[in-house]
Amino acid sequence: MDHRNSRPAARQPAAGQPAASAALSRAADAVADRIHRRRWAILAVLVVSLIAIVLDNTVLNVALKTIAEPKPAGLGASQSQLEWGINSYTLVFAGLLFTFGVIGDRIGRKKMLMFGMAAFGVFSLITAYSRNPDQLIFARAAMGLGAAAVMPQTLSIISNVFDPGERPRPSASGPPPSASAWPSARSWAGCCWPTSGGAASS
Repeated sequence: MDHRNSRPAARQPAAGQPAASAALSRAADAVADRIHRRRWAILAVLVVSLIAIVLDNTVLNVALKTIAEPKPAGLGASQSQLEWGINSYTLVFAGLLFTFGVIGDRIGRKKMLMFGMAAFGVFSLITAYSRNPDQLIFARAAMGLGAAAVMPQTLSIISNVFDPGERPRPSASGPPPSASAWPSARSWAGCCWPTSGGAASS
């Protein structure tokens, strides 16, 4: 049976169920149907968010030469500061990934996703206009905090928005689009973006 375009039947109130509970049940069904109709737009937002945080894991590599140059052309960063500029993002990101996943389950995945993207955007701007290596390192670490708030929410939201038939499963015909979009976006951001960025800068 194909579940890709099907939705579970609306819950029917039991006999004698209070009118308020029946109305609440109908409202919940209406919200679920509205989310289901918008699931592909939601997936697009999640994919864009994922690409942003994954590509920033390696994008600084293409600017290391400029950052190491003496002021005013660069920031005059030492070799140790260059390493911390790259690794501060990864360390904070990996260290807080599980924590923000749990917090998102408790306070709401949408709220955590919006907080993470807002923090990521603000500190990306601060990173771009850093005046010295220390400011760059701390801004990159704060970007890792925002990225850690985003990453676990992307998978959690996909698993809640899409029906079981649209999620990853063994199939001779290949995975459904919702199953392949997330890993494809992650692979593209991790592999292709540094290459294209290096070509553009050279």
